[in-house]
Amino acid sequence: MDVTPFERIVDAFLLQEIGEEGFNRYDIIVRILAIEEHYNKNSVGFDLYNKMQKLRFEQKPTIKEAKNKDSLQKFMELIHSVEKNGYLSSKYPIELNYNGRLQNGSHRLALALYNNVQYVICDDIVDSYDFYQQVQYGLSWFVERFTIKECNFIVQRMRKLFYERGKIAYAIIWPPACKYICDIENIMLEFFTIDQCRKLEFFDRNDVHAFIEEVYAIDSYRAVRAEEKLSGDDETKKIYEVYLYQIRYYYDDPVVERSISELMDVRYQTIEYIRISKNLIRHRIQAIMKNYRFDNAFHCGQSFYENIFLQQLYERYCI
Repeated sequence: MDVTPFERIVDAFLLQEIGEEGFNRYDIIVRILAIEEHYNKNSVGFDLYNKMQKLRFEQKPTIKEAKNKDSLQKFMELIHSVEKNGYLSSKYPIELNYNGRLQNGSHRLALALYNNVQYVICDDIVDSYDFYQQVQYGLSWFVERFTIKECNFIVQRMRKLFYERGKIAYAIIWPPACKYICDIENIMLEFFTIDQCRKLEFFDRNDVHAFIEEVYAIDSYRAVRAEEKLSGDDETKKIYEVYLYQIRYYYDDPVVERSISELMDVRYQTIEYIRISKNLIRHRIQAIMKNYRFDNAFHCGQSFYENIFLQQLYERYCI
């Protein structure tokens, strides 16, 4: 089966790696720390990296990476290559497993994050085993093997990364509100930055109805939701437009940030900034939109779980 490489915004990897124990890929953070020591920004990155790699290779001696006699030297060669040639995303795509999570390319992803690369090319490995049933690199993996001081250093860098990069979320404008799209986007920009927007066109009411049900696949009332989103719209329409947005917010939620790094499952926890912003945006839309009905104009995921789901939907429909 052929799989076409596709483009993913780098920060979507941070969203995708929020799991049952908070952030699930602290190995990427250690790689960033090693890059920073290379550029004389800390004095611990190499030691943390070497320790992590040694423990990883002991745990999984058959992985290809374990065959390198000097993993750090190999990483330095990659850093020098990026310095010389730039980030060659299309030539060396990052590989994802069947559920869209990182499988191979964590060094390249760390470099993309460090160098503020916005998008990378990814490849789905359709016949891959479930990597996350084998090894996970959440905080518990490091707590069992590293000192408290080392773990604290890694966690602080993770929090800094989340603060620097902002957080990804996804929003949707439903068909009844599309004639007000410019006004609504201006309202959204008061609360979020917009990374990307994609317009979907449906030529049959049943098709757009099915799409809305898919958006709400994790909601037991999805069929009712679909009717709500089309209420007040012209049933004789020939084309139904839906706008999907990849947005970013920079609000620092101390409770959520702390929970992510304390082995807590925050996937279903409401992100207060998004909840409040969504309600304010809807209130503003109501003031300008004829035939406004609650929930027939603007939708936005307000938990990590919702946005992880919407991110996967976004990639399926828009990339």
